[in-house]
Amino acid sequence: MLRHRRDPIRGALIATGALFALSLMVLEADQVITLEGDLVEGQVQQITVEDGLHLEGQDPWPLEKLRVIVPSSQAEDIMPAAYTVWLTNGSRFTTNVLKLADETYQIDNPVLGKLEVPIDLVWAVRLGQANPDSRFARAVRSYVELEEDTIYVTGTGTTEMQEVNGLIDELDEQGLTFDQDGELKVLPAAQVHGVLLASPPFEPDIDAWITSRLTLSDGSLISGNLAALTDGQLDMQLGEGMKIDLAWNQVRRLTIESDLLHYLSDLEPTQAETEAIYALPRTWKRDLNVRGNALRLGQDRFEKGLGVASGTTLTFANDASYTLFTATIGIDAQRSPAGDCAFVIRAGKEELFRERLRSTDPAKFIKLEVEDIQALTLTVEPASGGLDLSDDANWAEACFLQLED
Repeated sequence: MLRHRRDPIRGALIATGALFALSLMVLEADQVITLEGDLVEGQVQQITVEDGLHLEGQDPWPLEKLRVIVPSSQAEDIMPAAYTVWLTNGSRFTTNVLKLADETYQIDNPVLGKLEVPIDLVWAVRLGQANPDSRFARAVRSYVELEEDTIYVTGTGTTEMQEVNGLIDELDEQGLTFDQDGELKVLPAAQVHGVLLASPPFEPDIDAWITSRLTLSDGSLISGNLAALTDGQLDMQLGEGMKIDLAWNQVRRLTIESDLLHYLSDLEPTQAETEAIYALPRTWKRDLNVRGNALRLGQDRFEKGLGVASGTTLTFANDASYTLFTATIGIDAQRSPAGDCAFVIRAGKEELFRERLRSTDPAKFIKLEVEDIQALTLTVEPASGGLDLSDDANWAEACFLQLED
C-alpha cells in the first residue's frame, strides 16, 4: 500500500477537511468500513479468502483492505444464556448447557445450538455472576498461562472470592468435581464463580486465513479464521477440530484483524486525568465501559475501546508515525436516556474536533489525519450545565492506523 506524504498546510486542516461522521442507526444497506476508515455501502453477496468481499454491482474488495462489515439484515437480540465459556483463541460463548465429559465441553449456544468443544480449546468458564472487576474477571482478561486449573469460589457466609487449585474432573450445572493432591473434592455450583483452565496457549494457524471476530445477537464473540460467506451462511474455523457455521443475519458485526491497526486500549497513555464535578471519580477502563461492563453504543457492542467518565482526559503519543485516528463515539447505552457530553480531540493546545452527544443521539464514527501530530489528547466534558452523574462516554474501537510504506 502506497503511503502519501501530507504537506503541513493540509495537516493543519484535518479538523475540517479529513473528518466525517457516520450515524449508526437502522441500516438500509450493508455497511463496510475500509482499513483507512472510509464508509462503503452495498449488498454483501459473498465473502471468500481468495476473492475477498463481493458487494452487488462493485468490484471485489480484498479482505486485508477492510476492517468492519455490519450487515443491514439482523435478527433480533437474544437474551444471553446463563453461563459463559471462553476459548484460548479469544472466543466467548454464552450457553444454556454446561457439561464436561470425555475431554469435551458440551455447550448449547442460543445462536449456534449444541456444540462440542475440545477441552484443550477452553480457557475459562463462568458459572455465577461475577463483578467485572472481580479477581476472576481480571484473570480471564489477563490470558496468563497457568500450570494448574484454578477455581474461583466463595465460602459459606462470605462474599470474598478465593482461589483453589486442582485438576477439574467433572463440571455441570449442579457442581464441580476436582482432584486436589490425589483427593477428589466436590463444590456446589452456587459456590463457584468460575474456573480458569491450564490450557496450552493459543497458536494461530499459519495458513492463508483471514483472522476475524464476530459479535453475535446473544453477545457471544467468535474469534477465528474466516473461511467463506455463501448463500447467507458464514463458515469459520476456531481451532483444530472445531468449525462453525451460522446465519449471516445473526451477526452484529464482523471485524477483520490487521497488524496495521493499533487500538488505544492496548497502548499506555502518556497522561491520564479525571476531574469529577458531582459524580464520584471513576477510573477509565480498557475494552469496557467506565462501570466495568461491555462497551455498548445503541444496539452495537464493541470489544475494543476506552470507557471513560465525563471529565476524563487521556493523551497518547504518536511516536510510531501513525497516519490516521478513528473511533466510534457516544454515550454508553446503559445510561439511556440520561447522559450529555462533549467529545473533544486536541493536538497540544489546538482543538481538532468537538462534538456534543446525548444518550438519545446515534453514535458517530470519526476519522482524523494525525501523521504530522506528535500526541493526541482525548477529553470528555460535561455538556448539560456541568452535571456529570450519567456521563458514561465511550471511545469505541479508538485506534491509530499505521499505513505501510
